[in-house]
Amino acid sequence: MKKLITITLALALTLLVSSLSFAMQEMAHGDMKAGDMSMHESMKAVDDNLAMMKMDVETMKDATKRKAAMDSMNQHMTDMHHGMAGMEAHAKKNNNGEMEGLLKQLNKEMMITMKGMGMTKKDADKGIPMMMDGINKMEKTTAKMKSAM
Repeated sequence: MKKLITITLALALTLLVSSLSFAMQEMAHGDMKAGDMSMHESMKAVDDNLAMMKMDVETMKDATKRKAAMDSMNQHMTDMHHGMAGMEAHAKKNNNGEMEGLLKQLNKEMMITMKGMGMTKKDADKGIPMMMDGINKMEKTTAKMKSAM
């Protein structure tokens, strides 16, 4: 069962990375600013990275893979912040107060997840549930964000 999960995760990660690299090969990321992505591209970045963070937490349950998964999660969190910044730029530009409020809520929930990451370094049995709680809350907030777009 453990091998099946590992193989499935490896395949999913390979497919995700290859599809993202294909989709992004024409983008000049160094020149991008928060407002350069459309609202839908920004939301997709948030969604995609949130899904990857969830997989990172699952990987962290294996103590031998925890450090690599933590590094991966840090990158996904950074990428998610870029998507959130894009959404914030559009929300301010369009005077969308509801979206700005949801983004503030999402930021708070990300802080819960980050606290869970810190806790996981000390005690995985306490930190992993805290991270999952933060991610589950972020998923609910992103669902509200989609309906506010």
